[in-house]
Amino acid sequence: MDEDKIRSFTADQLRRYLAAPDQQAFNGFRDYVIMMTLSDTALRISELLSLTKDDVDFDQLTLTVPWEKAKTRKTRTVPISKKVAKLRAELIRENEDFGPNANFLFYSTYGRKLSADAFDERLKLNGEQAGIDEDKRSAHPFRHTFALHWIKSGGDPFTLQRILGHTDMSMVRRYVRLCAGDINEKHQQFSPIHTLIG
Repeated sequence: MDEDKIRSFTADQLRRYLAAPDQQAFNGFRDYVIMMTLSDTALRISELLSLTKDDVDFDQLTLTVPWEKAKTRKTRTVPISKKVAKLRAELIRENEDFGPNANFLFYSTYGRKLSADAFDERLKLNGEQAGIDEDKRSAHPFRHTFALHWIKSGGDPFTLQRILGHTDMSMVRRYVRLCAGDINEKHQQFSPIHTLIG
């Protein structure tokens, strides 16, 4: 992927996007939970929509993407925040209206497993309402936003590689290059020459 195609959200864009769904409606709350989960885990939308209740560990605060659902065909476990875990639990309770066999995490309003195409349409609708640039009205910018924010905040690139599920560091290096200016600022702030020697 070319660096100029790494589209991510500003903090304001992300807040506006998350505020767009009508959480009083089932599909609006579901959209909000998906967007929050994408923002919190950097999962690919195909991976996220394939998960079931069994893939969530509320005690350990993790989501596990089994090998057969992962793009790379390797199982990985991704941490989730307490806030996202709470939203997940609430949506799982709402999914019980679809019957005792409602095991997937995300459903359409008709009780069918939500498809990536259907959610893509919802993202376009919510993005238009939020005033998001047309080329960012999809799921992948959530993944890029997570990665760039992780690097800008001083996160470990090797841990990021594991969370993203990349088999090598090439994509992570692209994120690091895009944050070069921020890394220079971090250096000025955290170098031992500045913090220990003065």
